Amino acid sequence: MDVNAGRQKNDPCAVADKQQAVPTVMEQMECSEAGADQVAAREREFGELKVCNTLAKKVKEAEIMVNAEVAKYWRIGDEKREKFEEVARSSTEQLVDQITYLKELCIRSKQERDSFEQIKASLGCETQLDFVQSVEMLVEKAAIIEAIKESTDWPENEIVNRCANLEEETTTLARKNEEIVFLQKQLEARERELEEFTSSTTRAGEQATANVRDDIPGEPKTDAYLTRQQTIRRMKQDWCANNPLFQSGHEWPRTSNAWIQHNSAKSTERKPDPPGQLASQFPGEVSEGGSCASSVVGLNPCVSDHGWGGDHMNTYLKYIALPEVRVYSGRDRNYTWENFIEAFSLKYPAHSWSGEELKALLKSKLTDKAMAQYEALPAAVRHGPFEGLIASLANSNKVEARTNRIIALGILRKLRKTGAQSVAEYCVELERWSVSAYPELDKQALATARAQQLYEQLVNWPESYHLLEAMERDGPNAYMNLKEAAMRVERRRLTMDSVRDPSGGVTQKRHSDVRAQPWRETAWVKDRITKAVDPRKDNRNGSGEPPDRNESLPPPRNAQIKCYKR
Repeated sequence: MDVNAGRQKNDPCAVADKQQAVPTVMEQMECSEAGADQVAAREREFGELKVCNTLAKKVKEAEIMVNAEVAKYWRIGDEKREKFEEVARSSTEQLVDQITYLKELCIRSKQERDSFEQIKASLGCETQLDFVQSVEMLVEKAAIIEAIKESTDWPENEIVNRCANLEEETTTLARKNEEIVFLQKQLEARERELEEFTSSTTRAGEQATANVRDDIPGEPKTDAYLTRQQTIRRMKQDWCANNPLFQSGHEWPRTSNAWIQHNSAKSTERKPDPPGQLASQFPGEVSEGGSCASSVVGLNPCVSDHGWGGDHMNTYLKYIALPEVRVYSGRDRNYTWENFIEAFSLKYPAHSWSGEELKALLKSKLTDKAMAQYEALPAAVRHGPFEGLIASLANSNKVEARTNRIIALGILRKLRKTGAQSVAEYCVELERWSVSAYPELDKQALATARAQQLYEQLVNWPESYHLLEAMERDGPNAYMNLKEAAMRVERRRLTMDSVRDPSGGVTQKRHSDVRAQPWRETAWVKDRITKAVDPRKDNRNGSGEPPDRNESLPPPRNAQIKCYKR
């Protein structure tokens, strides 16, 4: 008992309970010392049990040794010997009883310590200080549960379930709050981008408004314009007066015509203004300023041609006239990535917009699947240069291009010309799907593939011989020759159908001396075309001789029919 009291007295965790104002570093040092004391206490417990067993054994051995020593001097049956042995036996029994009791106390203390370690492990505590804090927390929670139970009459199980549900709801609300904060940050970033884009657009519009001509045709020009024109004339006169070329009586030697052409081209070229600015020049300014610049640039090195501003009004008008770029989703097969980039580059040229402006415009034109591909790119690519962003998005769309090519190949193989479909309509579909199916072919190879498939659809026509002849005609594009011939044949059929009367004949023509040809003449023409395609069908009796030309000709229109009698 004194050992346990001393251990409790020297326990640093117990001291920490009394002194709660100790710094954190001291608490950690004391807890580490407490862990070492726990190990030492366990070793002392095992040592105490061992000492108790050894002590009981030694006491019994001492009793035996004393009795043996007494037996040397006193005989058996002597009263002194019996009294001595009785006293030694009783003393030994008392001492053994005390040792046994001490052993039981040690065992009980060991069991209590084991139970304490199990409870501490179940609470997840490493030190006694943590255990005390956990017990205090449990006591507070128990008091709260008792108060809830008294106020609501709920059983303990229901209280526990409601507390668990409340904890889950709290976790869900915290996660939703984090998502809301993240979305708010994104919204603020988008609003800042929109404000910057709006401000830049407003500035560009103000500059364009400030530089637009304000004079009206037929009205006198403003004083400012007249002042500028007079200033240009005066500068021209000063330059011409100070130029030694016009003062001396000789000319500088000509080195080469290329030098003169280079300087003249350099003096007349127009330099673009900074992006987003528009410059407006009046006809008078162009004539005066251009003539003066052409006469001075290349002759006087002190004069620079960078001071003459370029005219961006045409660029601005082109921007307004061009249609808006359609939003690219990545799901429309008829609106590919190449079509989108072509329209985007035409509407927003790189020399008129900065990289950040182009990236903002590109992002505003993406949606659905294309926006998902954009957001999946690394942050370094999305915040990098505009050219790298376009290259990464193009690589992402290459897989889609391969899939679209496979689909186009399947559609092209199944493409057939129906009876109600014209040649032009079929050629439109053929040209559309052949470009998607064979993007690697050049112009001539693609024309050959189109001509082959178009002729397969028209091979059953009676005029297929003429179509084949048109396709084999010398020329750079066999497909266009075949297409034009097929459309010509189709127009001929439409013309013949339009002049045919309901009875099967042909309507009377405008001139009275020309009679209508019967329908068998059309059949005769078809037969002639068939024989021209395959001459073997015209051989008679298998002789292989060509048919008589006179027999194959149709009878004359005004021929007189003679009858003979046998």
